[in-house]
Amino acid sequence: MQKKIIILVLGVLLVFLCSDMNAQMWSGKIRLTWNGNFNNFPDIAVDSSDNIHVVWMAHDGTYSNYEIFYKNSTDGGSSWSPLQCLTWTSRRSDWPSITVDSNNNIHLVWQDEAYGGYEILYKNSTNSGSTWSAVQRLTWNSGWSTKPKIAYDSNDNIHIIWGDTSFGDSEILYKKS
Repeated sequence: MQKKIIILVLGVLLVFLCSDMNAQMWSGKIRLTWNGNFNNFPDIAVDSSDNIHVVWMAHDGTYSNYEIFYKNSTDGGSSWSPLQCLTWTSRRSDWPSITVDSNNNIHLVWQDEAYGGYEILYKNSTNSGSTWSAVQRLTWNSGWSTKPKIAYDSNDNIHIIWGDTSFGDSEILYKKS
């Protein structure tokens, strides 16, 4: 009987330790947006100094359309920078994708409807998101260029893919810096 109690206690202890270990793997959730309106399509990148960079699309009532917003954290996500609006177009800006290269330069692409149909736009920051470059238009297609993704390689070349309807159906296109 004493063996059964010891085994039972060890089993309960093991379950408790395992569940406690799983609970320690993730922090509690931290709310990054407070505008009460539509916030979606987030993306995240972490630089070599472990600074966290986050972008998303939102319509917060202050701006006339959906725009791309940015925040960063320099302390592992405990606190976050003030909100920055990175786009101010006359039409919808959405589906942002972000990456950080080996020099900690931040690169951002998104789809934007400012030119009639959707086109892919780009900007970057060389100072951890404090300031951003002017917008560069990357596509001039007869169809819609949508849902871009961005990455960099070991030589800091920037690679971009997106869906494109210029060929009559949706195809995947690619370009690099």
